[in-house]
Amino acid sequence: MSPDKSPVDHKPAGIRVSPYVINDLHDAIDGVTYDVWLETERGRAPIGRSGSQADLPADSVTRLSGLTCYAPKEVLPGGYELLLFLRKGGQVISSNSYAVEVRDQ
Repeated sequence: MSPDKSPVDHKPAGIRVSPYVINDLHDAIDGVTYDVWLETERGRAPIGRSGSQADLPADSVTRLSGLTCYAPKEVLPGGYELLLFLRKGGQVISSNSYAVEVRDQ
């Protein structure tokens, strides 16, 4: 094997998502999940979903379990929006968006 060839199978780079959620209500919110989408030129593409539910105590800041997300293969390098949706019982209760850049690997 030549020195520039690696036997290791490389995965594409992803983005690690570990959101902090601020519950500024005086009531707890139990059983929330989140999902992550990439806003592309073709619309929104789902790229991740939390695997477990979390409880948000009243008047708290909670870090949710993290996950690694990957852009769909058909997405070209460029600027996009990363969308996070916090859900309870399937309904969106909060959302945020972040500018991200997909780079060629």
